[in-house]
Amino acid sequence: MRRFIQFRIFLSIILLTFIFGCAGQKIKKEVVAVDTAMLTGIDVQDNRLTISSNKDFTFTIYSTDPYRTTIKIPDMTVGEFTGRIVSDKAGFTEIMPRQEDADGPMVMIEVVLQNPSAVVPVYNDNSLTLLTKPE
Repeated sequence: MRRFIQFRIFLSIILLTFIFGCAGQKIKKEVVAVDTAMLTGIDVQDNRLTISSNKDFTFTIYSTDPYRTTIKIPDMTVGEFTGRIVSDKAGFTEIMPRQEDADGPMVMIEVVLQNPSAVVPVYNDNSLTLLTKPE
């Protein structure tokens, strides 16, 4: 009988420790506000493509072939620019923005050129302008 009482006391202590231990813990979730830029404009003119944002941004440009140029813009969202843009302006055939979120928000813009061209980037006041110069 004594062992049974000791076992009940032991079990009660374990249960109380578990109950109050869990109740005393506060689970803290931190929400980190990410200050991301948003694409606000894509303007196509003859031999000139301007990409605008609501904030400063960094970018990387690379060409996969003489007819294609890709722009990577980290920490940015596409906003309302989710579809393919077909151009009838000199220098550009298509502009295809898309959102990628692998390691945070990133905008990828694929640019298809009409002719093999050198692309010269000019960045000023939250806008990136690509000028095409046929090779």
